Order: sequence, then structure tokens, then C-alpha cells
Amino acid sequence: MDRFDNLTDKEKERLAEFVREAIYLSEEENAAIEHQIPMTQELFEQCVDHCIQINAYFRMTCLLSEYPQFTDEYVRKIEEETADFELPKEAEVDIEESLQRFYAKVRAKYGENAI
Repeated sequence: MDRFDNLTDKEKERLAEFVREAIYLSEEENAAIEHQIPMTQELFEQCVDHCIQINAYFRMTCLLSEYPQFTDEYVRKIEEETADFELPKEAEVDIEESLQRFYAKVRAKYGENAI
């Protein structure tokens, strides 16, 4: 237990992420991540989706970097799925109010001359 207590917060989070991966990801997904079996587009997308679900962003980033050929196809599919999606437009008043709240928070934290 002493070893765990000596870890930095970042190291503790990475360890927790590793445990979530080991528990949540399937044997096949873990085998592909560990290069025991070939990574396929389908496995890649499953791994990335599951990493998002369990907040395993370090692993997700590693996958995206390690497999650019799969990443490109994954991004293309997401873009295709979201092509017709439109975000609601905020009224100018809402945008200005949000901006003023943001400025107030920055000034409260960093002083009046921050912005």
C-alpha cells in the first residue's frame, strides 16, 4: 500500500485507467492492443469506443497514434454520421452573457487586470 501512496496523482490515474482497461476490454481487444493478434479496423473501433466509455483517454490516444490508417477511417465514419447534425444556434444575448460570466471568473481568479 505504501507504494500506491507514493505515486503521483497522474500515476494513480494511469493505474486506475489500466485496471479499467483490463476489466472492461474483451480478451480479444486486449490481445490486439498487446500485439498478440493483428489489429483490424473493427477491433480498433471497438477499442476506441470502449476507451471512451471507460475514460481511458491515455490508451485511446495511444491507439489513435499507433494506427493512423484505422484512425483515418474511423474519423471518416464519424464525419459521415454527423454530417447532417446541426447544433442549435445560441442567441447573441446568451453568447454575451456566457462571455461575461467567463470574464468574471477569470478576473476573480487572476485579478481585475487579467482581461
